[in-house]
Amino acid sequence: MASVFVASMAGGSRGSVWRFPAAMIAVAALVAPAAHAVGTARIALDAASGPGWSARGIVVALTLGTRDPRATIEVREARLPGELGTARRLRIECPRLESRGGLWRCRDARVAGLLGPLGEQRVAVDFEYHGVTGALRFDVRDVALAGGRARLAGTARDAGWQATLAASAVDLAAAARLAQPWTGLPEGWSVGGRAQLDAAAQGTGARLRAARAMLTFEAVDVANAEGSIASDDLAGRVEANLAPAGRDWRFAARVALPGGQGYADPVFVDFGKLPLELEAAGILEPDAARLRVERFAARQRGAFAATGTAELGLPTNDAVAGTAPRIRRAEIALESVDFPGAGAYVAPLLTDTPLRNGTARGRLRGQVLLVADSPASLDVTLDGLDLDDPGGALAFTRLQGRVRWYDDATRSLVAQDDAAPDDAFVSTLAWDAGRLYGMQLGPADLRFTTSGRGFRLLAPTVIPVLDGGLAIDTLRLRHVGTPKMWLRLDARVQPISIALITRALGWPEFGGTIAGTIPRAALENGVLTFGGNLEADVFGGRVVASDLRLEDPLGRFPRLYTTLGVTNLDLQAVTGTFEFGEITGRLSGRVADLELFDWQPVRFDASFATPEGDRSRRRISQRAVQNLSSIGGGGFGVAAALQGGVMRFFETFRYDRLGLSCRLERDVCRMSGVGPAPNGGYYIVRGSGLPRIDIIGNGDRVAWTRLVQQLQAATESGGVEVR
Repeated sequence: MASVFVASMAGGSRGSVWRFPAAMIAVAALVAPAAHAVGTARIALDAASGPGWSARGIVVALTLGTRDPRATIEVREARLPGELGTARRLRIECPRLESRGGLWRCRDARVAGLLGPLGEQRVAVDFEYHGVTGALRFDVRDVALAGGRARLAGTARDAGWQATLAASAVDLAAAARLAQPWTGLPEGWSVGGRAQLDAAAQGTGARLRAARAMLTFEAVDVANAEGSIASDDLAGRVEANLAPAGRDWRFAARVALPGGQGYADPVFVDFGKLPLELEAAGILEPDAARLRVERFAARQRGAFAATGTAELGLPTNDAVAGTAPRIRRAEIALESVDFPGAGAYVAPLLTDTPLRNGTARGRLRGQVLLVADSPASLDVTLDGLDLDDPGGALAFTRLQGRVRWYDDATRSLVAQDDAAPDDAFVSTLAWDAGRLYGMQLGPADLRFTTSGRGFRLLAPTVIPVLDGGLAIDTLRLRHVGTPKMWLRLDARVQPISIALITRALGWPEFGGTIAGTIPRAALENGVLTFGGNLEADVFGGRVVASDLRLEDPLGRFPRLYTTLGVTNLDLQAVTGTFEFGEITGRLSGRVADLELFDWQPVRFDASFATPEGDRSRRRISQRAVQNLSSIGGGGFGVAAALQGGVMRFFETFRYDRLGLSCRLERDVCRMSGVGPAPNGGYYIVRGSGLPRIDIIGNGDRVAWTRLVQQLQAATESGGVEVR
C-alpha cells in the first residue's frame, strides 16, 4: 500500500460556484493512477481555492482496484461562495466510488460537518462528475434546514444548470434568521409558523433563466412593532414564476388565503369566513424602480371580486426617489362588492361617525382609478343596497343609482375630451324608503354632480319626512372635510307633525307642526348663517329664530348665536307634555342674545309672560304651583299653605298673570317675574279671585346649574319634594 503527500497546492476550477465539490473530486482524480497500481492513495493539501471559495487542510483518500472502491475527503475549513459562510470539520465519505472514462460517480455518500449558517449536518448525497466535460449531477438529501428537512438536486454543465429544492416543516422564525444576510424582516417585525417550499431554477453561469416556487404555510403569526399589522393562525399558499426579459424580469404569482385572520390597521379580516385569492402578472423593472402589473385579479368569496392593472413604485435608497408614490397608477374594475362581507373593509372607516354600528346588504359594482396613491375617479353603480343602523342614525331600503366622482385634475382632463358627454359627470341616487335619527323618509330621487371636495344638486327635489317633507331647491358644497368648507342651501320644510318628530326622537310628545323656510343658508370660514328667519309652529303658537349664526358647526366645540321670539304658546300643551303640573293660558316671550357653546347655554336674556290682552282661561294646578314656587325660592311656605286650611280642597287656582325672566351671565341667572311684590321679591304668578294664591320669587341671583337641576326635577314624574 502506498501513500502520496503534497505539501501545498493552489487549485482552480472552471469558474462556477458549484465546482467546489467537483474540484475536490478532481483532486482525488490526481491520485487515481497510483491507487490503481497500489490499491490505496492518499493526498494532503494545505490549501486549494477557486472563484468564490477556498479550503484548507484537505485530505483525500482513495481505495481502488477492489470490489468496493471508496473515497474519503476531509476538509478542516472551507470558505463557501457568497454569504454561505464557512464550513468546518467537513467529511465526505463515498462507500462505493465508480470511475471509468473520466466519469466519477458515487451513490449514498455521507457528508457531515458544520456547514456555515446551516449548522451541523449529516446528509446523504448522490453525485456524478465528468472530469473531461466538467458536467456535474447531484442529489443532496436530509438537509437540516430551519427546524425542517430539505432536499436539493440538480445538474450543471457549461451549457447551463438547473436545480430543485424541496423543504418541509420549516420554522419561519428560524428561516428568517437564516436569510438575514440576503434579505431580512424589517426592524421590529416578527414571524412565526411553519411552511413547505418547493422551488426550481435554471440558468447559465450566474445568470438565472427561469425560476418557480410554491410556498405553503400554516399557523403563521406576523406582527410589526407598532401593532398596525398582524396575523393569527394564517394559512395559505403562494405560487410564483420568474423569468428574465432583457434587463427586467417577467413574473406571475398567485396567493390563496383560506384560513386564519389578518389585521392591517384599521381592517380586520377572518379568512376562514372570507377566503381570499389573488393573481397577478407583469414585469419587474429594477432600473426604473417600478413594478408593472399587466393584469391582476382579486376575489374574496362573499366580499368582492376585482380585476385591473397597476404600476407600482419600488423602494429605493435614494432620498428623493424614496418619496415617490407607491401606487403610481392603478385601474380597478369592481366586478362586485358584496355586503355584508365587504363590511369588513368599510366598517373601520366609520368608527368615528354616527354610522359606526351600521350594516349593509346588497351589491355594488364600478370602476376606480388611483393615481399617485390617491383616488382620481370613481364610477359606482348601486344595485338595490340596503343600509341600516341599529341605533337609528341612518337607514335606506333599495338604495340604487350611479355615482360618478372625479378629483379636480382628472375632471379637467375629462372635460377637455369633446367626445365625453355632459352626463359623464352626472350622478343619480334613489331609495324606496329611509330613516334619519328615527324619522321615516319616503322615496326620493337625487340628481347631482360631485368632484374633488365639491357637491352640487342639479335639480330641486323633495325628500318626504314623516307626514311632511323637505323641499330642497339649492344645495352646493365645496372644500368638504376642510376648514374652508363652503355651503349654500335653500329649502322649505313642508308641514311635519311635531308629535311624530318627538315620538321618533324619543322626546316627550307634544302637538303642533313645524314648517317654514331655510333661506339662503351659507357656510363660509367655518360660520353657518341664514338669510332669513327660521320659523316653527309649536304648542299652538309660533317660535321664530332670527340672526341665527353657528360657528364651527362640524367641529368639536360648535358655538351658536340667535334670538328666539315666542308667541302665544298654549301652556296646557306645554305643561301637559313635560309633566310639570297643569297650567292653562297663553305664554309669549323672547330669548335675546342666546349663545350656546358645545350646545350648552352660556349667555342669554330671556323673558316669558302672559301676553297682554290674553282672554284665554287661566288656571294653575297645585302641582304646578309647587314646582314654580320651588324654582322661585318660596317652596316651603307655599307647600305649607297648600297642605293646610282651605287650600288643600282646591286642585286648581285662577291667576291674573304669570311670567319669569332670567338673564344669564357667567353661570349666574339674574331672575325676575311679572312685577315687584308689595313686601319684596317678584311675582312669578299673580293670583286672581278666591281663593287667591300668589307665587313670589325671593332669589334674584341663582346659579344656572342649580336652576337647571330644579327644572329637571320639576318635569320628572312626581314633581319636586319640598322639605
